[in-house]
Amino acid sequence: MKVKHLVLTVAAMVVLVFLLSVVVLPQIELYVAEKKLANGEAEGKAQLMEAIDSTILPSQRWEKIQEYMIDGDITNRFDLYVGPSMWHGGTRVEGTRFTWKEKLPYLQDYVENGPINGYLATVAQEIASYYLRENNPEKAEEVLLNTADRFAPSQHLGFWNELMIKRIKLAMSYSDFDKAKEYIEEMNNSTTSDDYYVRAEVTTLKAEIIVREGRLEEGYEELMDAMEEYESHWAQEREEWAEEDIDLPINDKIENTIVYEQMESLKRRLERELSNGSQSIVNVSGQVIREDGRPIENAGVFLREENLVNRSIGDDEPYQVLTDENGMFEIEGVVPGSYQVFIGLMFEDIDGYTWPVDRDDWIVIDGSEDIKYSVTLQPLIEIKRPINNQNITDHDVHFAWEEVEGADYYNLNLGLQYESGGGVSVGFKEYISGNETKVPVEEIYNKRVGILMGDEEDYKYAHSVLGFMNPHNQISWSVEAYTKDGKLITRSNGYRLQEKTIGNLPFFNLKGRELTEADQLLLDGKVEQALEMYIEKYEENPDDIHSLQMIPRLIGIKGDGTFDSRQKLALPYTKELAERTGSPDYIYDVADYYYSRNSWDSYNRWYERYMDSVNRPDLSSYNQGNRASALLKQGKVEDSIPLFKEAMKKDNSHRFVGNWLAAELYIGSSFENVLKIAEEYPDRSYIGYREQRTDWVQIISHMEKERQEVPEYQQQLRKVLEMYFQGVDRDIDEWLSSTEEETMKDFVMALKRVDN
Repeated sequence: MKVKHLVLTVAAMVVLVFLLSVVVLPQIELYVAEKKLANGEAEGKAQLMEAIDSTILPSQRWEKIQEYMIDGDITNRFDLYVGPSMWHGGTRVEGTRFTWKEKLPYLQDYVENGPINGYLATVAQEIASYYLRENNPEKAEEVLLNTADRFAPSQHLGFWNELMIKRIKLAMSYSDFDKAKEYIEEMNNSTTSDDYYVRAEVTTLKAEIIVREGRLEEGYEELMDAMEEYESHWAQEREEWAEEDIDLPINDKIENTIVYEQMESLKRRLERELSNGSQSIVNVSGQVIREDGRPIENAGVFLREENLVNRSIGDDEPYQVLTDENGMFEIEGVVPGSYQVFIGLMFEDIDGYTWPVDRDDWIVIDGSEDIKYSVTLQPLIEIKRPINNQNITDHDVHFAWEEVEGADYYNLNLGLQYESGGGVSVGFKEYISGNETKVPVEEIYNKRVGILMGDEEDYKYAHSVLGFMNPHNQISWSVEAYTKDGKLITRSNGYRLQEKTIGNLPFFNLKGRELTEADQLLLDGKVEQALEMYIEKYEENPDDIHSLQMIPRLIGIKGDGTFDSRQKLALPYTKELAERTGSPDYIYDVADYYYSRNSWDSYNRWYERYMDSVNRPDLSSYNQGNRASALLKQGKVEDSIPLFKEAMKKDNSHRFVGNWLAAELYIGSSFENVLKIAEEYPDRSYIGYREQRTDWVQIISHMEKERQEVPEYQQQLRKVLEMYFQGVDRDIDEWLSSTEEETMKDFVMALKRVDN
């Protein structure tokens, strides 16, 4: 071999070694680390950090920081958001998420040296929030300003504005209103009228500060000026776009913009309070702790008004703070109104615990005094049997769980996990006096979890209709403990993430029956053939309870797709099931059929049977309101009023309050007294149950003004209320189309939504 060949060979080997060590091996290490993270292996974290720190390409470094430490991680500051009306949050495998201590050096490197893009602004804001949690506001502000310097305002004005607005919000979050107003003034001096969206954001924050300082009327005036300016610039911009033939974005409405929605929200709060002639604001404070007294540090606490509680929590929440090292928090400058508290937690905070908050847990602030409100996480109930996918072939299922101190009774819930994916949960037994109960399997089979209504699109869900009678479905269960007065103490279902908290798994399988030929047709999606076979088998053998159970679940496919037609078709079978099984569910279905048709003699008979069949010491809030409405519509107006009053005290959603107001107006109660009822029991019906909540206070107030201008107003109101009570829809519709009393019309239309 010649020398030059030897030199070339050695050089090639050097290059190959260099490529292997600098390019190939780091890529292999990165691949292995990512594979382990995808499989939920905790050691993948350390290997990924080693790969990022190695000599992988710089562009890859920023990409991997974005992918694993920013996307889906930093933008959800908490694993879980918990509140009375909903829980929501992400999912992660324990041990695979980067802690702040692990990722902070990488994120700081990103804001100092990373690419100039939207990630940069996001990371800077989150690091600032982190330093604020660490009680270091100076460092938080430094990060925002240094990152803003990297955005040349002329080229990246949007991101620069975003960071400057975050600086204002940070100052507000630790109640340094003087500093926040100074920053607002700086932004106003650096923006022009063309930046009308940003100016609206800033002015809304200024109005919020004025309100929190207790000057509600001044804050309202500032806000109204801002809204007028925003609306004017919005309209002008659309006119210019029209002249230039620029297509408008989809759903381009001013109401859909976040800043306008925020302004409207603040406007509603202020108008409600100013209409009462008050300038009062209060502070809401408390503590987030576990049952054993251990505080939860850096938990998010969000005070949310009525119109926000069914939405996911975002960074624009008007009232939000973090707990300190003792779990303490204080939210300052809260305008009177109705609110719910939500908390943001990391999984490790709630592992093995639950917050037993009632769905209708509200804080009603009238401005007279500061509010104390604390959150205590309770240990989950340990379950004993059935557990761990036990196969049950007996005639009974024996449920048992640990006894909870202070519990007067327990409620039992069942759930289904379908083979095809997904599942459902339903209430099953109430008012169980001890910490165990034995239930006949047939009673579980009777529990309906779904029906079909005649739409072929629903056929793909036909497998779910078989419910607990499908021996291939996995069944889950949970239990809740209550005090004598109905206060939830704790529950068994919740987050169990570590080996010491997982405990027994709440799953079992009913293997006491086999699928019939009709069942298999149903599972195969042959719904119509399955229904025909169930009917055929039942007619051949009236003791075939299984086929009888399945017919009303499927019979809706023969109707016109409405619940009304389904009820009619199902009635004879439902009646027979009620007679054969004595199940409260079937009995109530029959009573509800007659309720919807104003067949009061039949309704009353079946309702009494229902009350005899349930294991309750008293009526539930819903049934009490429903029963009061039934009395109202039977003309027993005065008898209905005490029931409405009791129902409102039990049910903080106040879904039947409209019917109570109608009853009071019908018997001649003054508008002043009716208005007091509307104010004390605002409609808080769940979004989804009804398109929107009804502002009964506003309607009654306007009716009082309308009454003063219309002769014989009371007589006309009484007449139309009689139509409503009697369910004469044709006469009501005719009246609605002819009346000139617009507010009375609004009242009657709102009443028609109460039972829907």
